Amino acid sequence: MQLPDLKTFPDRPGVYFFKDDKGKVLYVGKALSLKNRLSSYFQKNVFPKTQLLIKESSTVNYIETGSELEALLLESNSIKKYLPHYNIALKDDKSYIYIFISVDEDFPKVWSCRRPKDLKSIREKEELYGQKGVYLGPYPSTYIIKNLLKQLRKIFPYCQQKSDKRKCFYSHIGLCDPCPAQILKNDLKSADYLAQKYKYRRNVLLLKRVLEGNLVRVEKLLTRRMKQFARSEEFEEATGIRNQLVYLQMMTRQRRVSFFLQNPNYYFEAQKKALDELRDILSPFFPSLDSIERIECYDISHFQGSFAVGSMVVFNGGVPEKSLYRRFKIRVRPGSDVESLSEIIKRRFLHPEWEFPQLLLIDGGKPQVSKIIAVCQSIHITIPIIGLAKRWEELHILHNEQFVVKQIARKSDALKLLQQMRDEAHRFALTFHRLLRRKQFTSSNK
Repeated sequence: MQLPDLKTFPDRPGVYFFKDDKGKVLYVGKALSLKNRLSSYFQKNVFPKTQLLIKESSTVNYIETGSELEALLLESNSIKKYLPHYNIALKDDKSYIYIFISVDEDFPKVWSCRRPKDLKSIREKEELYGQKGVYLGPYPSTYIIKNLLKQLRKIFPYCQQKSDKRKCFYSHIGLCDPCPAQILKNDLKSADYLAQKYKYRRNVLLLKRVLEGNLVRVEKLLTRRMKQFARSEEFEEATGIRNQLVYLQMMTRQRRVSFFLQNPNYYFEAQKKALDELRDILSPFFPSLDSIERIECYDISHFQGSFAVGSMVVFNGGVPEKSLYRRFKIRVRPGSDVESLSEIIKRRFLHPEWEFPQLLLIDGGKPQVSKIIAVCQSIHITIPIIGLAKRWEELHILHNEQFVVKQIARKSDALKLLQQMRDEAHRFALTFHRLLRRKQFTSSNK
């Protein structure tokens, strides 16, 4: 295989495919950074089996997904679809990792395990630990599957305890909620028992559907259930489901995994659709905003005012451009996050060599947006600025010298794009903040 241009690979999540000269898929892999992962195949001193894969391959293609979870699910679906030879050969004769769900009991349990090689259908009911259930997968490594379940367990708590005699450890930290052992303390015919049993079984069912790639169906089920609780004024239950829905959207951005197999450009088309929708939402307030290509979003992270840092993330065409991200150490001890934001905005526009954005996104409402508009005016910068307030996910926009609060539909692609940017800015700032604290701790202990 001829060495590809490694610089062309994106620094974003996705799935890659090594193919032979006839177009047959030899190997499927998943990466948080396609650029870093694919580049590693063309380094010196790679394993002999990897060298053989490169020798037999003619091309390497990739599909960007936008999130690590989607990449993981797409990888699993692609392995099942193409049955690539090297996905088995590179495992050193180990069987793949599967997720086992004991669906045939009142309180299904969830485990990761290696599946016997002689079992063919992953949908057939089989036994593990003496319990009947289904296998979901395959997944290529223990690390990946543990990380996946760790994330999903925060949304859909479940139990792994083989005995239901006493509450498990995870019930105390919200990762097994409600715990089967606690549910069984109720009268088996009582309303509390039936309601908690239903809640637990629903969590496992939704977890199963997410792992099968039915992300949109899960979103619809959660949304319908949330509205039912809201209509009956059971606001605590409605809030719990809303939190599940928001966290799931953060992880997946609600794109159906099968779409990627049908259309490799689906991610970019979905992001373009979100940008067009955002432009239509903002055009009444910013008539000159004919198109949106570059958006910048900012965030602040600190610990009680110490190790204060700021982040700038850039999305071009709705897609994160990590090479354009910037981070800032806050030079003056901040009295508030608004003051810190003001500082980094001023410093950002001291760099005319950085391309100017068509839109600035601020995490916050009227106070944050007012301050940043004033800062931009003081340095003679005229750019549309909007705020996204966390509590109700509303847009705050200054229009004709008055603030307008704009509600966006929860299912809106534009809202999901703005949430993705805000979350990415927060992640990038927090990562830098933790790095500085770790360095300080290390140096103080020398």
